[in-house]
Amino acid sequence: MCSSDLLAVVVIHPGFATPCAPDQKCLDNGVTLDLDSNDPSDSQIASQVIGAITQGFSVAEHIGGTPGITVTTAEIGTQNITTIDYFLPSMMTYVAVLAGLTYVSITIVDQRERKVLRRYRATPLHPLQVLGAAMTGGAVTVALEVAALAVVGVFVFGARGHGDWLLAVAAIVVGIASFVSIGFLLTSFVSTSDAARGISSLIGFPMLFLSGIFFPVDALPQWIQDIVHVLPVYYVSDALHQILNSGTGLPLLDVVVPLAWAAGCFALAAWRFRWE
Repeated sequence: MCSSDLLAVVVIHPGFATPCAPDQKCLDNGVTLDLDSNDPSDSQIASQVIGAITQGFSVAEHIGGTPGITVTTAEIGTQNITTIDYFLPSMMTYVAVLAGLTYVSITIVDQRERKVLRRYRATPLHPLQVLGAAMTGGAVTVALEVAALAVVGVFVFGARGHGDWLLAVAAIVVGIASFVSIGFLLTSFVSTSDAARGISSLIGFPMLFLSGIFFPVDALPQWIQDIVHVLPVYYVSDALHQILNSGTGLPLLDVVVPLAWAAGCFALAAWRFRWE
């Protein structure tokens, strides 16, 4: 379990399914459930599923006792992941998404409203240069916010990273590039900063909700999972969890998908760019 994708191991005791007297608690007819402590959210779901299956079996087979079939759980893991360890990568992704979408989209639209962009039009600047400068400034701002969150999480709340922080930085930079590019693309479809703020939230929160930050993606219906596996948020969150929680490397797919979103959204934003 410590070196594979196994989430839980069910150990069935020799006396499993043996009838038990109503006034006895028969431990030999139970099961032991070994859970992966490095993945607490998925492990909780696995525990609930196994518990429901065993108790349903005890009712169907008329196995008495209290509480019927005993399920004993134990956590196994090499990293000893705590709750704050697990949620730090999630919150880093959360800040990157919201800040990346809202900051740049509101900034560009606000400059358009105040006729600042129209003044740039009188200069030899190409739209790519304007977008590139704004994207760089926005990305640096978002990166500083994520860094501040990580510092607070580590030094104030005691979160620990169990992998290479340089790889985590690379993953968050790729993610910020994709989120900032999406934010720039949104500026092509709105004309006021209030609208930009609303559209950013309308797009950002569903992506966050479905990306596995708050609950496992496996708990969603299959057709929603298919949609989630296209979104960049899912891959950025997965990369940070793989690096900081599991101590593994940076999966190639977790880099390719966000970069593809960044390149596609930036190209489309530059094509649809409006000075006013």
